[in-house]
Amino acid sequence: MANKVRIRILDDEFEAPAEDTILRALQMYGIARRLPPYGFARFCWNANCKQCILEYECDGVRTRDFACQTEVRDGMRIRTLPHVLLWKKLLKVKDRA
Repeated sequence: MANKVRIRILDDEFEAPAEDTILRALQMYGIARRLPPYGFARFCWNANCKQCILEYECDGVRTRDFACQTEVRDGMRIRTLPHVLLWKKLLKVKDRA
């Protein structure tokens, strides 16, 4: 069994396998919260499409990066969602700059 890390996706705590990328953790989060899978088909999962850029905070440092290329770390906070992930509308999330 993989080690788990605790992350925050917006204002919701979630546990993800330590080796997962943020994008994979978002996918697992959606499954766990029974959110519709729409939006994930738009990601290439290798940073070529540039659709998964989001903002996260770790150890007090805010960063913008590709969710498909960044591993989750314990205490990480996902502050924004990729703009093509349609949960933003479903969850009524406003962009946080």
